[in-house]
Amino acid sequence: MHNQRFFSYLSLFTFMMIVLVTANNFLLMFVGWEGVGVCSYLLVSFWFTRIAANQSSMSAFLTNRVGDCLLTIGMFAMIWTFGNLDYSTVFSLAPYVNANVVTIIGICLLIGAMAKSSQIGLHIWLPLAMEGPTPVSALIHAATMVTAGVYLLIRASPLIEYSSTVLIACLWIGSITTVFSSLVGLFQQDIKKVIAYSTMSQLGMMVIAVGLSSYNVALFHLVNHAFYKGLLFLGAGAVIHAVADNQDFRKYGGLVAFLPLTYSVMLIASLSLVAFPFMTGFYSKDLILESAYGQFHFSSIVVYFIATIGAMFTTLYSVKVLYLTFLTNANGPLTNYKNAHEGDIFMSLPLIILAVFSIFFGYISRDIFIGLASAFFSDNSLFIHPLHEIMLDTEFAVPTLFKLLPLLLTILLTVFSLILPEFTPKTLIYFKFSRLGYNIFSFFNQRFLIELYYNRYITRFIFKLGGQTVKSLDKGSVELLGPYGLEIGLVKLSISLSKLDSGVITTYALYILIGLISYLLMPYVYSIDMSILILVIFALVTVLWQGYSWAFSLNIMYRIFRGIVKFIGLCIIYWLLLFCLDKGLGLDMITTLDAEEPPLNEFGELGKHLDELWHSEKAKHVEQYKHLFGDHRPEFRFMLKERWFNPEQKETFIEFARNNPNESCLKHLNNALKNDDKVELYRTKLALKTIDKIKKYE
Repeated sequence: MHNQRFFSYLSLFTFMMIVLVTANNFLLMFVGWEGVGVCSYLLVSFWFTRIAANQSSMSAFLTNRVGDCLLTIGMFAMIWTFGNLDYSTVFSLAPYVNANVVTIIGICLLIGAMAKSSQIGLHIWLPLAMEGPTPVSALIHAATMVTAGVYLLIRASPLIEYSSTVLIACLWIGSITTVFSSLVGLFQQDIKKVIAYSTMSQLGMMVIAVGLSSYNVALFHLVNHAFYKGLLFLGAGAVIHAVADNQDFRKYGGLVAFLPLTYSVMLIASLSLVAFPFMTGFYSKDLILESAYGQFHFSSIVVYFIATIGAMFTTLYSVKVLYLTFLTNANGPLTNYKNAHEGDIFMSLPLIILAVFSIFFGYISRDIFIGLASAFFSDNSLFIHPLHEIMLDTEFAVPTLFKLLPLLLTILLTVFSLILPEFTPKTLIYFKFSRLGYNIFSFFNQRFLIELYYNRYITRFIFKLGGQTVKSLDKGSVELLGPYGLEIGLVKLSISLSKLDSGVITTYALYILIGLISYLLMPYVYSIDMSILILVIFALVTVLWQGYSWAFSLNIMYRIFRGIVKFIGLCIIYWLLLFCLDKGLGLDMITTLDAEEPPLNEFGELGKHLDELWHSEKAKHVEQYKHLFGDHRPEFRFMLKERWFNPEQKETFIEFARNNPNESCLKHLNNALKNDDKVELYRTKLALKTIDKIKKYE
């Protein structure tokens, strides 16, 4: 049962991930985006009887909802700005759009990516997601789904390249995330949570690369990271499997003798993670750090030092995991060691394959991704603005010291972190039990107390707000307008209608008289289209009657009369407003490149006639207009009406077009003069407006 459920969820996840990556528009990408979020929720809560698993899955789902909300707003902004969600349309129009609009869209995309890729502020779900099965952590929460946010930023590179605000935000968010998660990871005791914070740190590196406009380096690191981080998680899974599902590595130790293969592959993955020379991670991670320095801006150089500090802590926790798990004295219960064993071929083979990739992939593919003459991205799938190109400076202008600094610090801290516990363990223990050491350890172990403040100030406030809205909206107006309210209303209406049967003959006569008068008035009412008014009056009378005879109080009669007068007044105002709009006092309905066309309401009967022409196959000129305008019926109707150019405008426009020579414009103008064709004049005007816009941007 559980196997079927597990693999069906994984298959659904794989399908949704493929949808996300292969989509050619933001809407289809969003379908895949939501799909992988749902699969993450299902897989984290796979062991659904455990409370922690349910809590973690809800945390992941709700935190991602924040990012998805902003991503949706960004997509709405794209529709409002570009009228389309296709990548090709949005990216080709991005240079000609106001930079502030691009910034708003870019920030919405960035916040969506922050939630999915667990950047600082929306990061709390990723460590909790480690409650899921370890293969899920390896596939979804290390290699694929968490990199979807970075993928979105890389995919949207032709858009965010035109907003320096978004790029600088990426730079700082990535650098803060890198150093924050490295620090927190150093003080965790759960082997999977340490690797989760390591994932978060590497995602921060990728976001730094996006902020530096080095999208090819970001993608290279994304692919490299998938290999060695997947290997780390599967290695951790092999260790957990060997020691009776215990995840606290303080209770490991001495496992190198029992799990030699797992130790070997985790050592390879850790060396790749800390960017040891000529391992896969070295080719991308060190290049990101060099690129930060190679941009030669104040912010990027500061980010270089921050990210280098993050890389230092990465070294520390990588050595800590290896040392406490495999090398130190045995600290676990005896039964764990009696039963410790390597996995079978199905567990070992993936480890070996990933270990090979963690060693060789970076070296083999470096020229494809980051080579100076690489044609891998020649189809413009990634766009780096020429002004933002820093690869040459990174390669040739960064001083050797700053190229080697991360490596030197890595080696130094590796030696330090091995010598300290081996030769001076008491120093570390005394410091940890001092008041200062205790406070420092608690602060970092509790993740900078961010979750505490979230729960105390944000979550509690939202719960209270949600309670109020449930009372007033869900349990109030929604139910009142929904089935419950409909049921109560129908019951009251039926009771009221039943009370009309009073048994008094004069009342029945009055009903008949009202019906007769209504029937006589019907032709007059329909002539001014007021049938809805009669319906409303009848409903008001029926509901407010409440079974009283027509001799009920004057007060109620006055209320009904006042309501009817108000309703008639509103109808008159509404008709007047429609009349004004119909006469062209309101908005222009067609806005093709700021052209001054009349609103569609003006066509009236002519519009109906033109619609018939549109569908007819008889008139040749209709077919010609169809060919020119495709399915844009408003422009077709507009051109057939021939209202744009009066004779004076036509002469002025021809003179203007001749004074602004352009091959496209002159071709349309010659056709227009030859055939006296209004459509060609229209196209000429559009072409001239486009030229004006391009000149402004130049």
